[in-house]
Amino acid sequence: MLPLICIKNSVIKGVLNFSSCSLKEAFILEETTIKGAAYFDNTDFNGDAYFVGSIFEGTVHFWDSTFRCADFSETKFMELVDFSGSKFSGENLSFESTVFASPLSQEDACRRAKIVLEANGDREKAGSHFYREMEGKRKRKTWYIRYPEWFFIQFIFGYGVHPFRLMACWFGFVGLFAAIYLFWHGIDPVASQLKGNATLADYVWFSIATAVTPGYAGYKPTPDFKLVAGLEAIIGTFMWAAFIATFSRKYMR
Repeated sequence: MLPLICIKNSVIKGVLNFSSCSLKEAFILEETTIKGAAYFDNTDFNGDAYFVGSIFEGTVHFWDSTFRCADFSETKFMELVDFSGSKFSGENLSFESTVFASPLSQEDACRRAKIVLEANGDREKAGSHFYREMEGKRKRKTWYIRYPEWFFIQFIFGYGVHPFRLMACWFGFVGLFAAIYLFWHGIDPVASQLKGNATLADYVWFSIATAVTPGYAGYKPTPDFKLVAGLEAIIGTFMWAAFIATFSRKYMR
């Protein structure tokens, strides 16, 4: 067994090879740049493994390796990193703020971290890694699916792990429609029994009510804006339901 390995703030210009090694204590490879490939296949990390802030410019192999706790936070993998057959028995596996050049590597690594963290009850970090797993999966899709999914599913809905982002998007959505109604006078003041023209508060309230309820809270859209109001009702109700489901998933489990 090899004793403690500690490499910090270094540049390794060639290949790094720890294949088939048994590391008795902690393995520390921090803030180090590896110019060539790195091999850790069939390696036993009996202590904790730290790769924080390191940069791997070549491919990295962790085939059939065994880990306890492993921290890859802020690491950069500029080529493929492969954890095929690796096993993690500790309480922590982290890829927080890790950069992956390969979406496939990101999906696989973050899925493994999610499973480890969920098994040990850290659902907050598990949710963060699930988000990055889904992001990696999205990046592998064709462009006409990848970009719409980024906006609607990742940015707005946050893959079900960011309820407050979804709430912020909902308020932005309501404000946008309120501005549309205001600019083009989308409320019918006569049918809505208003005394005079609708005010800014009327337009905002009309937009909120349309987005969360089947009716218009006593207001009536002009004939030209019935379809616009209907579209807001469909999108707004869906977003509100998604927020409740996301909030429940995150805080009520």
